[in-house]
Amino acid sequence: KLDTIVTLEDSNQVAFWGMKMYREVCPRGFLAGRWSNVDSAGLGYFHGLWIGRHGHVAGYFEGHYGRNDDGRPVFFGKWIDRVGGFEGFLQGTWGALPSRGNNDLLVRGWFAGRILNGNEQRIGVLRGGFIGADRLDGGFMEGRWKLICNDEEGDNPGNHGGQGRGRDDD
Repeated sequence: KLDTIVTLEDSNQVAFWGMKMYREVCPRGFLAGRWSNVDSAGLGYFHGLWIGRHGHVAGYFEGHYGRNDDGRPVFFGKWIDRVGGFEGFLQGTWGALPSRGNNDLLVRGWFAGRILNGNEQRIGVLRGGFIGADRLDGGFMEGRWKLICNDEEGDNPGNHGGQGRGRDDD
């Protein structure tokens, strides 16, 4: 469960991700992409690479985040395969974390949600973090995804009833 970002002395950052590998073939992997600033209407966007557990690009994702009518922080988006075929919807919530040190340019936060098929049935989960820059042109995000195996509630990746492929075919 290694999931950390280390800030180096020269202000560069390095991200480390790790996950337990299972013998059964259950789709899971990583997300890596861009997390934009919120615009004047209060809406931000994200997009990036959907990465399989062996490090190959399995697809792409994109979406928006902001606050709903009740003021709750929410995000929504979609995941497509490498050739543009629909794989699933992304839906969840996000939040800001306290700033570190005296760097007021960075906005740190987290996101967590679920992956839905075209019938809006839950087929997986995703979570991660982001670092945005208030006065710069956006930031980055990283996270993990997994599809639900064997009718479990999202604790293990795997069989998802043929809904969304989440291919991991290295």
